[in-house]
Amino acid sequence: MPTMTESPTLAASEAVAPWLAEHERFRRELPAGEPAALQALRRSAIERFATLGFPTLQQEAWRLTNVAPIARG
Repeated sequence: MPTMTESPTLAASEAVAPWLAEHERFRRELPAGEPAALQALRRSAIERFATLGFPTLQQEAWRLTNVAPIARG
C-alpha cells in the first residue's frame, strides 16, 4: 500500500505541475512585508505537495475522498 512518503509517479507529477505554477504566480503577487514565518510555512507546504502530489484512494486518510476533480482543476 502506498504511503504519504513515497515519491509520486510521473502522471502524478504532471498532475501537480499546473498547481505548482499557480502557486508560484500567487507567491510573486504577494505584497512585500509578509512575515518570514508565513513565507517559510508556505514554502514548506508547497515543497511537500510537490513531493507527495495529490493523495490517492489507497492512502488511508483519504480513502473516502475523491480528489480527482481538484486535480483536474
